[in-house]
Amino acid sequence: MGVEFREKGLVTLIPRASFPQKKFGELSFEEIRALTPGLTEEEKQSPFADLYEKGNILTERQEKAVEGPPIDVEEAFEPEDYAKNMNRQGFTAVENGYCVLESGAAYSAAILRQVGRTNENMDAYNKEFAPEGALAYKLWCPGYHYYHYSDGAIEDFGYGLLNMKAVVGDDHFANGMDIRLLGVDPDKVKENDPDCLWIGGNYWMNYPVLEDRIAEKPIEMIIVNYLRKTDYGRELRIRLFGGVGIRNGKLVRTGFPEGLDPLFCARMHMRHLMLEYGNEARWVNEYWNRKNQTNS
Repeated sequence: MGVEFREKGLVTLIPRASFPQKKFGELSFEEIRALTPGLTEEEKQSPFADLYEKGNILTERQEKAVEGPPIDVEEAFEPEDYAKNMNRQGFTAVENGYCVLESGAAYSAAILRQVGRTNENMDAYNKEFAPEGALAYKLWCPGYHYYHYSDGAIEDFGYGLLNMKAVVGDDHFANGMDIRLLGVDPDKVKENDPDCLWIGGNYWMNYPVLEDRIAEKPIEMIIVNYLRKTDYGRELRIRLFGGVGIRNGKLVRTGFPEGLDPLFCARMHMRHLMLEYGNEARWVNEYWNRKNQTNS
């Protein structure tokens, strides 16, 4: 079973599968190629369809990181060193940045402010927001999100469409890979950082969707979320390690397909995380405000 650290009763994002719900592998190459990130007629009828037109927004600090050069490798860390760099009070040298590590892994870092975030508004968002088709998922990153399986997704990180499988198994679960592989001791998380609410990781195998087929070799990645309570709500610190997988209970470097630049991928991964979770923060508050206005 996967291992995460989670404060009792904490409610975090539960990505909702598209309707009708399918599992990874149940859509053919032709069906995937026919998908669009735009809204279907059903989705356009939703009272939340107007949010799609608001598009994606980056903060000035995020835009600077995306447009700027890679950070120094010394300002990043390998996934095996995650715990000593992240599970402590304070911050790392750079919280928004990207680079290629000495091991060849593509490193991406992003920090997101979740102003006003509570268990109550997060629970309402998970259960009630935009149930039509794939709307909740498309609104998470307009133009880049296509479909959400019950165990995966179809997305474009900025270097082409990916058929993504969230790996599920005895050693690593979606939304619950064994964070001990990252050096995290769940029993000491609060001792190291009293404000920590959650440390959870995902392991993905992402298959590029080519012009004539779906690639046989995936791009593997690990995404780790570190959530803290703050005086304004919550703070989400994300690290993505591209070209890293899990074999026999250990982290391994799996690399990138020929012709795909790991540094470019690291930058696109960072940008994508900023867009996804920045939008999610906006929509949770937008939904909560609309819900309260309707009930007042």
